[in-house]
Order: sequence, then C-alpha cells, then structure tokens
Amino acid sequence: MGLMSRREAHPVSTVSVVCVLASVASLAAAACEPPPAGSEAPPDFGACPVSYFDEGVPVPPVHLAMPDFFAFGAHVPLRPAGVQVDIENAVGTVRFDGGAPMPAFVFHFVDWSDIQRTVFQGLAVANGVWFPFWLYCTDDGTLDQVWVERTDRPGWTSFAVDGACAPTSEVSTATIDLPANTLSRVALTCGFGVTTPADHDTRADLTSSQPGSMAFPGYTSTTVLVFNTYDCRTNCGARNFFELHSITWNRDRNEVGFQIWYLDPLVQGVLTDNTIVLPRVASQNVTFPDATWRLGNP
Repeated sequence: MGLMSRREAHPVSTVSVVCVLASVASLAAAACEPPPAGSEAPPDFGACPVSYFDEGVPVPPVHLAMPDFFAFGAHVPLRPAGVQVDIENAVGTVRFDGGAPMPAFVFHFVDWSDIQRTVFQGLAVANGVWFPFWLYCTDDGTLDQVWVERTDRPGWTSFAVDGACAPTSEVSTATIDLPANTLSRVALTCGFGVTTPADHDTRADLTSSQPGSMAFPGYTSTTVLVFNTYDCRTNCGARNFFELHSITWNRDRNEVGFQIWYLDPLVQGVLTDNTIVLPRVASQNVTFPDATWRLGNP
C-alpha cells in the first residue's frame, strides 16, 4: 500500500466553516462525527496566545519518482470560494481561498464506512506556508468536501464542493516536483504538554506555545513545531484522544516534515502517524512508550 495509510478521517459538514478545533484523524477504530453546531463552543483551555517560531525553516527542493503511491486523481473546478483541485496520478495543484495554484501531492487515505467516504490526505507547498489537506470521495466518484489547515495559524477551513475523484489500485508513475521553499512564522499553539525522561534514547519534549523536540536512535534531535490541534475527546465515537499537528525540522539531515501526534489514554505513551518528510518523501512514524502527556495550559 506504500505511504497511503489507513488512518485519516475528517468530520464532514455540508457548508464551508472555519473551526479552531476540528477533526482530521481517526485513531484505530474511532469514527469522528461532524463537528458540533456553531452554538457549541469547543473545549476551552482558557487564554491560548499563539506565538510564532522566529526562524525560517528551509525546505530543499524535491524531484523524486512517486514512492509506491496510488495513482489517485481528483478535480474540483474553480469555485467562488476560491477552491480548485487538479490532481492526476497523485500529483498536481490545488488552491484555497482564491490564492495561486500550489504544487501538491496525495500520500494517505482511509476508507471511512460510517460516512460512505474515502478520505485522501495531501500536502500543498507554497513559499512560507504548507497546507495539509483532506479530500472526501464517495463510492460513485464524487468529491464533495475539502478540509485544509495551514502552518502559519491554528484552525481549520472546510469547503463544500462539487468535484470528482478517481481512486485506483495502480501505482503512480508520476514524479513529485516541489520547489525549494522556506516556512516562515510557523504558529506555536497551546493546550498540551508531552515529556519523557531526559536519559531515554527515544524521547519527546513538547510544550505549549514553544518549539519542542524529539529524538530516537539513528535520528538526531529534531525541532517540533506544533501549529494546530484537534480535540477528539467528544463527538468521536467510543475513543477519546487528542491530536497535535506539527512541523518537524532536522537540521543535521536537512529534512522537514508534517507529523500528527496522538495523545490517547488507552495507548501507552505517545505515538505519531500520518507523517511525510521532505525531501525524501517518506513516512516517519514513531512511538514514544515512556512519554507522559497532559492537556491544558500551565
């Protein structure tokens, strides 16, 4: 199945909305439901000042044959809301909020039977900002929902669309071409903490509104910038978990990635999933079995 994994699920709504805490992932058998109505406030950790990482994060260019991705296609004509999707063979362009088309690729998917959708996860790259996104496809090939987040601010945007998708079991033969770019002002959000004993080889240290770090054998210490969160302690079926969405930066290897951290009371420690690392276009999912975590601000 390559890098297209089984774990991603967004709640689906029928109108375009902006949410500060909206779901993008389903953990194991969990099935996230649509977000609560606008009258229901998201969980409140009190004041949550957003700070920003004060360094630019340089991302090398990518020119690489697709590493066993499926040859997925998706198309949404340009809409009044400024959304457009043009993906063939798992690569192409997208645009959001009327911005310019951005190079993009799709690298994960999950079949979400509860809503009769297959959800495809991708990444769009602009100079200064990355846009992780999720596409909702029905069995008859309709693409009716797009969810997107961006690295320079916490929150989510959802678009109701009228598009088409063409999933296939064929392996993509395309090449990923992404220009060199520099992520700037990556947001640093709050409401969480993750720690491990400092003397452990596999360790993580994530603190609200600050740059964090992780390290594990064979991989030097890596900067972790948590720019967004999703609270799945309610409206997500039987499971109860919390997500941290982050940019990772390994200066020694000159690698930058997108990574989701799962804080789940039924799982020992903390695990990561739905990761993509550039320029090698590879997953990098890690388990931190001795990590402890908390929610809320200090």
